[in-house]
Amino acid sequence: MFIRILEKRIGDDLALINYAAETVCILDQSGRQVWEYFKKVGSMEAVRTGVEVPYHLRAGFDTFCDELTTFLDGNIRRPESGTSLHTFFMQLRAPLVVGLEINTDCQNRCRHCYNPLRSELKCTPPPSELPLQLVEQLADDLDKLGTPFVIITGGEPTLHSQFLEICQTIAKRNIALKIFTNGKLLTEKMAIQLRQSNVFLIGFTLFGHAPASHDYLTQIPGSFEEITTGIRHAQAAGLPVDVTFFLMKHNFHEREEMAKFAKQEFGLKPSFSFSLTPRENNDLEPFKFEISADQMSTFFKEYGITHDSLQCGGESYIPCTAGKTLIAVKADGLVTPCVSLMYPAGDLNKQSFIDIWNNSPELAKFRQAGIALIDGCNQCEMNSFCLRCYVNASMLGGNVWGKDPHACKVSTALQKSKRNA
Repeated sequence: MFIRILEKRIGDDLALINYAAETVCILDQSGRQVWEYFKKVGSMEAVRTGVEVPYHLRAGFDTFCDELTTFLDGNIRRPESGTSLHTFFMQLRAPLVVGLEINTDCQNRCRHCYNPLRSELKCTPPPSELPLQLVEQLADDLDKLGTPFVIITGGEPTLHSQFLEICQTIAKRNIALKIFTNGKLLTEKMAIQLRQSNVFLIGFTLFGHAPASHDYLTQIPGSFEEITTGIRHAQAAGLPVDVTFFLMKHNFHEREEMAKFAKQEFGLKPSFSFSLTPRENNDLEPFKFEISADQMSTFFKEYGITHDSLQCGGESYIPCTAGKTLIAVKADGLVTPCVSLMYPAGDLNKQSFIDIWNNSPELAKFRQAGIALIDGCNQCEMNSFCLRCYVNASMLGGNVWGKDPHACKVSTALQKSKRNA
């Protein structure tokens, strides 16, 4: 089914999670009764007229219906109509999102890939798959913790020999899935099967609006046609789809055509990204493809990205949620703060996920970390909108608890775009 509002039991209460607005609403017993009736009748107006409420409680009932209507509106971002998901799960001390790398193999050989083996045409990564048994144990633990979302990645996850079984195993625990895929194996049949697996989003990444620019990055002729076919199969099956265009030096001039392509071909408003990371062996080759600081400033101006839109918190706050409400499981069973950060916090081959989540000293440090812990960042005027990344701090700066040189570059470009606006 199409997931817009996800229900999760949190103790004796029911949590409604609006993924589109990134908010959560907690319902007590009375609220649950209204919600169940709403699901039967399909509209809040029918709830108002169909539920008998004593006169002295009517004003409160109407207010609740108004607030629930606002919360359920997935097209408008209204944080005041519910608690921030990150804040709520921080208080709950539970993971909000688990990035699940189920394998490491991929058919593409993207030039900028973080995996040093996959970027070379002549190299084949050794097969590495997360066993279904570990996924089953993990899913049980996530269900107990109340985790609502799992992001399935690879490699190319559809290459996993038990890909559909993994999706079904997680979905049975009422955990919603986001799947990143290159679309090559996403057939009509598979898309229909995924429709029954609690998928709230299928994510595709394009490197241009035509074969030349996309296939140049993947180094595989025909990969553009394959991914666009996969997108159409997902849409035909009724799956919610996100298309992200990755901006790089070779395709930055095509961004207007990319936006038109997404709208005309798929009826979608595209997302854009340009954030790269080094390879896992610390090779900085991917940054050869990164757009320049001037191009970043141009992009910020064109799309109205400002300091205010990137406000991340106070001077002491680190916006990255790695290790706090985000956690990752690698294909070999290692648990890390995020899928790109090689900073082991535990091993599912030796420990349960719950044990790692609750007792890992490495994760405890991430949860307690503030800007005061970061060398050289204490007095920076850009702290309130700096999108600091632990991965780039570790690989570019040499210290996971040090400066992120890439974030400094992006923040400077944002300041420049404001001055030139």
